[in-house]
Amino acid sequence: MSVHLDDGDVVLHLRRGPFPVPIGERFWCKAAVREQGCWDWKAGRYPNGYGKISGRLAHRVAWEITRGAIPPGWLVLHRCGRKECVRPDHLYLGNKRQNLRDCKDAGQYRTPNPNPLRGERHPGAKLTARNASEIRAFYASGRSQSSIAALYGVSQPTVSLIVRGLRWV
Repeated sequence: MSVHLDDGDVVLHLRRGPFPVPIGERFWCKAAVREQGCWDWKAGRYPNGYGKISGRLAHRVAWEITRGAIPPGWLVLHRCGRKECVRPDHLYLGNKRQNLRDCKDAGQYRTPNPNPLRGERHPGAKLTARNASEIRAFYASGRSQSSIAALYGVSQPTVSLIVRGLRWV
């Protein structure tokens, strides 16, 4: 792929065969262009749902075709919150913080490794929520973390995390 400026416009080319084919000639036939609403990407997609064309994110290519180069460090975000949308007026430049906020607002944010087996539900749990409360009370009454750890069969660092509110919150 090559990028060059032609009278102020960005022209993207893909190498297909002996001559470069402008990506714009191929791009829009792969989008469901409508008068209203989103323009959904009809071609290939990455597993995360974003459109792809020639190994690139389709919405970023849509931005470059219609608005020019994307500044380094910037992301192309969706106003509509739909990963498959490539409609230029639904796209805007933003940073990672804005992208995360948009994901959360659209209900698309997931914690990296959600574990439903936390606390007492975890099969390897040695303590209960009640034990954690008792540990805090023992520590507040002046007992040492080491003696509390021995009493409950856990390590002193585990007791430290509990009394500091970093575990069993």
